Amino acid sequence: LLFEEKTTKIHTYRCAGFRTARACRKDAEACTSYRLKRMTSALHLCTLPQGDRCYCHTCNLLFARSVGLKDHLGHNFVSGLQIFFSLDWLNFLVAVFHDLGVRNVLCVGAPRLFDFLRIHTEDKYDVTTFLLDIDARLVFFAQFNMLNGHFFEEDTGCAAISTFFEACNGRSIIFCDPPFSVMLQPLMVALTSLMESMKKNGTGEFLRYFKLPIRHVLPFQVTYERHCHSNRRVSIVRLFTDLPPKDIRPPPGLESQFCEDCQRYSSVDNPHCDICKACTTLHGPPYVHCNACSRCRPPGRVHCNTCGRYTGFFHALLYGRRQTPQ
Repeated sequence: LLFEEKTTKIHTYRCAGFRTARACRKDAEACTSYRLKRMTSALHLCTLPQGDRCYCHTCNLLFARSVGLKDHLGHNFVSGLQIFFSLDWLNFLVAVFHDLGVRNVLCVGAPRLFDFLRIHTEDKYDVTTFLLDIDARLVFFAQFNMLNGHFFEEDTGCAAISTFFEACNGRSIIFCDPPFSVMLQPLMVALTSLMESMKKNGTGEFLRYFKLPIRHVLPFQVTYERHCHSNRRVSIVRLFTDLPPKDIRPPPGLESQFCEDCQRYSSVDNPHCDICKACTTLHGPPYVHCNACSRCRPPGRVHCNTCGRYTGFFHALLYGRRQTPQ
C-alpha cells in the first residue's frame, strides 16, 4: 500500500499484510519451506503424546517440545496469530444465516467459521462456502490479502473464486473478520470489489454483511477463544452490518428487548435515548445523556469544558475526582 508521511509528505510503499518489514520477509521465506516440511513433521508428531507437540509461528513449523523448544523460544508469534470465534458465537452466526435464508457464504479472514460451516452444518441446511485468507498454513482456501485485494496465486486463486461465484444460487453473503486495528479504508475497497464480482457473476439475492457506510452496530458481544482477553467477563468486540437489525435475533441466553423506535434487538441494559433517538450504550453500564454536547456518554466519564464544549471530549472519573488534561 502507498502511505504518506504526515509531516514530510513523503510517499512510501509498505507491506499491506504485516505490520513490520521483518515479519514480511520471514513469511515470504517460510511459506515455500512450510509446505515441504509440513507432511513429514505431521507424520512424526502423530507418534508423540499431544502435550509434546508444538508449533512455531515464526518458522511455520511443527516440532517436538522435548527436542526443539529451546530453538524457538525467542521467536515472534504475533504476526502469524490466529484468533478463533468461540463455539457459542459460531452457533449464533449459523442461526442468523439460517434465519436469513443464506445459501452461499464467502468468508474473508474467518477460517474457523468456514470450517464450522463445512463440517457442522450438514445436518442443518445446505450451504456453499469459500475462504479467502492471507495465512499460508491453511488448506482449503485461496491466499488473499484483504487490504489490497491481491491473490498470491493469481491464476488458481482467481479461477477458484470465480468458480465459487458462478456456483452461487440463492441468497449470498460476505462475512469479514478483519485483524484488530486494521485500516478500514483499503479494507472496504477490497471488499467492495469482491461484492461487485459476486453480484456480477453469481445468481440470486446478495446480502452485504460488512460494508461502508456501516449503518448499524449490533450490541451482541463477539467472543473468541485463544486470545489474551478471551477470559474477560464482557467482550468489547461488536458486529457491524448494513443488514436490517430487526432481522437479526439476539443470541440465546442474552437478556434482550426489542426497541420499537430503533427497530432492533438490544440488551436490557441499553435503554433508548429519546434525545439522541437511538439505543446508545455500546459497552458496560447504560450511557447517560450529556446536554453540553448533545450526545450520550459512559456513566464513569464527565464532559470537559476545557477540551471543547461541542467536541464530545470526556475524561474518566478517578476516585471521585475529575481527571483534567495535563
